[in-house]
Amino acid sequence: MDSRLVEIRKGITVKTQYILVSSCETILGARAKELLSIQRDMEVTSVNGDDSSRILELINANPFAVVILVDYMPDQMTSQIRKILSDFPETKLVTLSVDDNWIHVVQERKVLLNQVMDLPKVIRSLGKEERLDR
Repeated sequence: MDSRLVEIRKGITVKTQYILVSSCETILGARAKELLSIQRDMEVTSVNGDDSSRILELINANPFAVVILVDYMPDQMTSQIRKILSDFPETKLVTLSVDDNWIHVVQERKVLLNQVMDLPKVIRSLGKEERLDR
């Protein structure tokens, strides 16, 4: 996927972020996909379930900036996370869970999500030293 520039507001141009969202058949996954898909600077690919081989195949074929694992279960996804982090160090890995309102950006920080509408702001802030409460 080639990065392309999009104008998000008059005079403000940004690079498109390519995002992979897993578990889009769940309510949280479907909402995350829907919310991110309407952002002009984000292009979203989705995969149903947590099929680690399919997720790794998609990441290998496409340079996603962000991979979002929905309904993250640490005991079942540890090897998948290690593989993504080791093979694709530039990719930001984000985990979401319906059990709490925390978004975990693996190897970076944990962010409290007050409302699902804040998800695009969190994704845009990855790798930046900026506050999320603006």
